[in-house]
Amino acid sequence: MAKPTPEDLQALAAPLMAVSTGLQRSLRGSSDSGTLAILTAAVQRDNVRPSEIANVLGLHQSSITRQVHTLENAGHVILVEDPADRRSCFIRITDPGRKEFERLNQIGLERFAAFVEGWDQAEVRELTRLMSKLSDSIHSSRQRESTPAGRYWQGRT
Repeated sequence: MAKPTPEDLQALAAPLMAVSTGLQRSLRGSSDSGTLAILTAAVQRDNVRPSEIANVLGLHQSSITRQVHTLENAGHVILVEDPADRRSCFIRITDPGRKEFERLNQIGLERFAAFVEGWDQAEVRELTRLMSKLSDSIHSSRQRESTPAGRYWQGRT
């Protein structure tokens, strides 16, 4: 298998940056994407911690905590104390939260349908496969690059 050339990487970077910028622009000013991400995690797991969601999304836990409290005030989730660690809690989705998840998910699917209008099923599936592979590679790369536990200045010589 031949490694990609610098020209190949440059050709890949340009459309990826354009897609990333376009997605960020379409999400800007909308709290729906954060709401959907948290509700998705709550739908997928009965008991999910805010820290787990923050970790998966690559966000600071304080940002997730604020969004979770907003969702709790709206009646979309409830917070349940973790009996094993009273400092922590679990997020559980409510019936109204499940309905909100379905509504937001449908809006997202309609947006993506518009993005790939004119594509055939094989093209969508191939992009899905390649984007999943890229996402896994990014995750692996970040794991290799991450600093060991502790403060960033610890371990300096």
